[in-house]
Parts: sequence; C-alpha cells; structure tokens
Amino acid sequence: MGFEKTAPHGGNIYNFAKKHGYHEQEVIDFSANINPLKYPAGLKEEIINSFENIKHYPDPDCTELKAMAAELYQTHWENIIAGNGAVDLIYTIVQRLRPKKVLIVQPTFSEYEKACKTIGVEPDNLILKGDDDWQLSLQEIGSVLNSYEMLFLCNPNNPTGNTHPIETIKELYRQCKKNKVVLVLDESFLDFTREEDRNTALNLFKQDDDNLIILKSLTKMFSIPGLRLGVAVANSNLVKRLEEFRPPWHINYFAQRAGVYCLSNSRVVAETRSFIEKEKQFVYDGLKKITGFKPFKPSANFILVDVRVSGHSAHTVATSLANYRIMARVCDNFIGLDDNFLRFAVKKREENNKLLTALNEVINSGIK
Repeated sequence: MGFEKTAPHGGNIYNFAKKHGYHEQEVIDFSANINPLKYPAGLKEEIINSFENIKHYPDPDCTELKAMAAELYQTHWENIIAGNGAVDLIYTIVQRLRPKKVLIVQPTFSEYEKACKTIGVEPDNLILKGDDDWQLSLQEIGSVLNSYEMLFLCNPNNPTGNTHPIETIKELYRQCKKNKVVLVLDESFLDFTREEDRNTALNLFKQDDDNLIILKSLTKMFSIPGLRLGVAVANSNLVKRLEEFRPPWHINYFAQRAGVYCLSNSRVVAETRSFIEKEKQFVYDGLKKITGFKPFKPSANFILVDVRVSGHSAHTVATSLANYRIMARVCDNFIGLDDNFLRFAVKKREENNKLLTALNEVINSGIK
C-alpha cells in the first residue's frame, strides 16, 4: 500500500475530498482541532447584515476588535495586536524581533520553526518524551536558556495535548526574564481546557513586561478558520514594534466584525468547554479499548495516540480511515514523533462513535 507525504497541517478537506472522490460535506474531519459546536449563533446574520460595508476599507487599527479583546483578557487595548490567525502573528514576531538564537519545545506546531527559517535562523529543539507525559523539565531548560533570545512554548501543546500548569509557566517566565529571553507562549487551545482561568499566563502579564508574548487564537474556539483571526497580548511598546511596517488594512472587515461578535459571545467558551470535557473522555476511553492503542490523556480538544503496539503504522490507519470518509492527522512530520502517532480532534458524539467504530474495524481487519 503506497502513502503520500504527510500534509504539513490538518484540515485540508478540499484535497482529501478531491483525492478520494468525495463531496466535501461527506467528509468527517478529525485532523483539524476546531470547535465541533460551530460558530456562535447569529454570526452568519451579523456578517450578512454588515455586507454593505464591503464598499469601505476595513479599520486599519482594528479599534473595536482590540477593545473587545482587551476587555476579555483584562488588559489595555494598547497591549493587543491582531493578526490573520495565530500563524500570522508568529511570523510577525520572528520577522520583527529577529532573534539570532531560538529554542522550541518539541514536538509542537511546525510554524514556529518555519517562521525562524524565514530570517535565516535554524532553531534548536528541546524534545519532550511521551514516557514523561510530555512534561517540561525546568532544570533542563533552565540550564540552557542563557544561550537563547527567544523561546516558543505551546500550552496546551499541539499535538501532544498536555497542559503545563501555571506553576511551571511561572517559573519558566521567571527564568526567561532573568536571562532576557522573549517567551512566546501559544495559548491557542487553552480556552478548551477546564482550568483556563488558572493556567493562563495572562495572570502573570504586567504592562511593563518586555519578554512575554501570549498568543490567542479565535479561529479554533469560535470555529472560524476560514476567516483567519487571532490576537496576542504583549507590552505596548512591543506591540508598536510588531505593528510597524505591516501592510495597511491587514485584517479584513468581515474578520474584524466576526471577531468582535465572537468575543462578545464568550458564553460559547463555557458551553464548549463543558461539551468537550464529556466528549474527550468518551473518545479517550474508547481509544484505550482498541488493541495496541495508547492514547495520551488530553487536556484540550484533541488526542494523540501511539499505535505502534497495534502492529499498524499511522499512515496505514489513516489510509484505511479514508474509506470511511474520515480524515485523521498523521504526526510523522512533527519533530520528535514518527509514523507511530496519530492525532484525532474531539467532535460530536455521533461522529466520535463513527471514528471509534471505524478504528476497531480497521485494527481488526488485519491490514498492515
């Protein structure tokens, strides 16, 4: 059985549907970690009702969006920078601050590394291990921090699904400040977790911080990946530096409108969190029952699974799942992982049942 090269990211439903001859609406996408409850009620009408404003340029300063984000994150609007998704902000941070030495905690989101390479920097990697539940050793990272100018940490981490507790983040932040290292903390999935309010680095942020940048994605929680929207919280002087020389009208009008609407409907977060808590436990328990599968305990809305003991490769399983119109994320292109790892998003019960049923049939079929 032949396999194609692993896609750089999940969620390419268009390519998957075309390759397998499916209609896009037939595909169940477990490869992208998006809120299965969809966008907030009324968002579609909000965009339609504001359609006539398409004839005007968007607000170049994202004034209303920044104000709403600042209120939600309990900071000042001058500490907010908006981007076309968290990825846009990652590249902006690297290309404007231009660190010469970067450390990335792996396995994690590949765009941190790719952003560094756009400025000719080959980052170093601190690779965490599944045997340690992907937990960070403060002693290990503390012994090398003085060699770097920037550190990337995803919390909760994608794709491993673990969250580093606030005690770890607080000590890491202290060590970064001591060594004058800019800590870029990606909290894109933190609002899916039960203890977001306790574990967010926003609790540590101070107005005069010049070494802490906190990334927040609106794409995932509010299910608007097609619009691309994210924000970051940072020192106001740092925000000015990051925004300098960006193209004008950087965030389109409808993305700004959607962002304001979504942030004003924050009850969606609590509803989603409660839903995800139940469904991720259901999927996790189901995955544990599959012969040879080792799922890692999730804290967010996706689950990493080690399939090596099953005798099947991740590519084999994903290719077989395609026959069920199911997309899965093969993780062999994450640094520190290989073709033994799959990641599944948590979706609604009906879809989760289809996944577990299909996986059991695939594993028991004998296809290698």
